[in-house]
Amino acid sequence: TRFVHVSHGARVVELREEDVVVDGVEVPLSPGMRAVVGFLVDRHLEDVRDGKAPEDFCAFTLAEMAEELGMVRTTVQKQLWRFRQRLEERYRVRAGRPLGEGAVLEAVEDGWRFGARCLVRVR
Repeated sequence: TRFVHVSHGARVVELREEDVVVDGVEVPLSPGMRAVVGFLVDRHLEDVRDGKAPEDFCAFTLAEMAEELGMVRTTVQKQLWRFRQRLEERYRVRAGRPLGEGAVLEAVEDGWRFGARCLVRVR
């Protein structure tokens, strides 16, 4: 079992060139996954910079993300699901406990976003 550090109940999410690190657990990203996750990270950081309340953070539909990224909607969906599955699996193995539904990526109504309680940064 590996101990992970959760900062005051918030997940620490760091997007790097080839992976994402969540509470010290590294999750490798494919190029497509990097594009989709990077889009959501950028939007999350914009909401933080704009001073929005967590409940007002933006969520994006698959169609909106596909249009912005120049991808097919089903490709965006596959990349999100693969990232989420990979993250949950790696976290469970490394931390010895499940990450929890919506702890990092939230499905809100018909859109997706990083959880408002995530401390997100780009390296």
